[in-house]
Amino acid sequence: MSYSFYTARETKPQGWLRRQLEIQAHGLSGHLHEIWPDIRDSAWIGGNRDSWERVPYWLDGFVPLAYALEDEKLIAVANRYVNAILERQEEDGWICPCKPEDRPSYDMWAYSLILKVLTVYADCTGDDRIEDVLGKAIACFSRHIDRYPLFNWAKFRWYEALVAVRWLQKRRPSPELLAFADKMHAQGFDYAACVLSPDWPEKKPVPKWTMESHGVNSAMMLKSEDLYREIKGEPADKVGERMYRTVMRYHGTCAGHFNADECFAGKSPIQGSELCLIAEEMYSFETLFELSEDPRWLDRLERLAFNSLPATLSADMWTHQYDQTINQSACVRQGTARVFLTNIGESGLFGLEPGYGCCTANFNQAFPKFALSAFCHKKSGEREEILSSVPVPSELNTRVDGVPVRISLQTQYPFRDELVYTISAEKKVSFDFSVRIPLFAESATVEANGKTRTVLPGRKVTLGRTFKGTTTIRIVLQEKAQMRLSPDGMYHVERGALLFSVPVKASRVMHEFVRDGVERKYPYCDYELFPVSYWNYAFTGLEEEIPPDRIRFNEVGEYPFSPDTPPVQIEMTLARVSWGTAPGSSFQCAAKPSDLRQIEKDTHTILLQPYGCTDLRMTDLPIVRGIHPDAR
Repeated sequence: MSYSFYTARETKPQGWLRRQLEIQAHGLSGHLHEIWPDIRDSAWIGGNRDSWERVPYWLDGFVPLAYALEDEKLIAVANRYVNAILERQEEDGWICPCKPEDRPSYDMWAYSLILKVLTVYADCTGDDRIEDVLGKAIACFSRHIDRYPLFNWAKFRWYEALVAVRWLQKRRPSPELLAFADKMHAQGFDYAACVLSPDWPEKKPVPKWTMESHGVNSAMMLKSEDLYREIKGEPADKVGERMYRTVMRYHGTCAGHFNADECFAGKSPIQGSELCLIAEEMYSFETLFELSEDPRWLDRLERLAFNSLPATLSADMWTHQYDQTINQSACVRQGTARVFLTNIGESGLFGLEPGYGCCTANFNQAFPKFALSAFCHKKSGEREEILSSVPVPSELNTRVDGVPVRISLQTQYPFRDELVYTISAEKKVSFDFSVRIPLFAESATVEANGKTRTVLPGRKVTLGRTFKGTTTIRIVLQEKAQMRLSPDGMYHVERGALLFSVPVKASRVMHEFVRDGVERKYPYCDYELFPVSYWNYAFTGLEEEIPPDRIRFNEVGEYPFSPDTPPVQIEMTLARVSWGTAPGSSFQCAAKPSDLRQIEKDTHTILLQPYGCTDLRMTDLPIVRGIHPDAR
């Protein structure tokens, strides 16, 4: 049996992570149903607006957010939306807001998505209606595609329906579910055959929009074949791992995500990555860990959650970007000669709905589902294991053999290195308590049961098998700051799971307006960000290990990922250099290391800060060794 993450009924975020979810609830996520017509007036609840993906996307994150925070006001909103959807399910099982005569042309991607959302709702609430609803809905879906095969988005996201199939198969196994999975697999686009082909056509970025090269489709598809094979009871053969490595080889970034703005965009640090891509890649990583038990998926998940995700959101989570870039010296409207290959020139702005509205609805799932990745469990025979899978501040309340067990993790990881677990059980109870040691650590010192030992990274360590009363376990991760080679050939600084950037001070220009009947007003209006400090820097040498005395630890502030109060900084010596610009914006950086020359003799001591704690930044930098002859 593979691992399963605990639900929002059992896992509760604590510390800085709970604060992050509260910020999300007080920001755009918690107010979309009040301010955004596609949610507020959606056809899913009887209105006249969007009848497709917007409400399902939003509920996929809003539901676990509400229940993780135990926020009664948000829970009431979630229940109102889900109840409205359940009440509108047709007698034949059809569950989307679509007239019977329009069904042949309805893109079934939204149908797949709402099935997935209902599994999340059932996990959060224990609502016993959902199994019947899903059974009828999947049976209707199966009959529908016999007459009207998958097309458009549904064809390229067919595997998303398998999330509900897997969930229901664990509870009500049936040959009909397996037959439906086979139909979806047969009618859907075969990503594995395409991406793993020696002739994969997407190795180089092409400024052409296609479904095959679409970034969000590709972030979702990582789990496709492994998910299908588990449902069928077949060996996974690490298809997801091989697809991930292939995509990263040609389009990877130092932040752990790949470039796709909107489609595959290569390795350049000024090509973008869509916020939807980050959210879906995180979900794929979470699913792939459950399917494979390979801890590398959790290391990759941490990299996105602590860097890529917060970097494309404002600290108060009222605004977001459609596309983020690794080197982002400005967020301005670009003209027709824009840097983005297939996205519009507004995609880099912070706002309510820059680019397209999909990210406005879909980013909501990323932090709540990440918070629910803190603990997981599995049974081997009669023996149960509880694994601390992602070491973020959280509390688990569960039962083992009927005995209540509480496990609390106090930590400021990834901003600090100490993890303190408290395990409480009123009666004697036996289970294996394990902790995953992130691969980013050099090693870990474990203090448990009066003994101290050193553990290597990338492994799980079992720290107890019998518990009664209160047990405390302390782990200190040994993490070093270092410079690493980036996929684009330049260099970056990292410490543990955190990526570091040169922060660029910004001047904000606010734009309030109405477009297509949607009002943008403070605090969810659009913002352009112009640089008011230098950004054209280079490293002055390669440092494989940065001395600890150049690392500064600060308090984790009210906004954990605020550019103004970074929880940790690293002191680096940099030189100002010439740096060319890309067409479309005088502030977009595009020069390569071979184009550079040092433009002044003096060097500068700069405090780098976490990538996720920046709005404007320079992350991938070249190296200039010594004083260039042309320096003035």
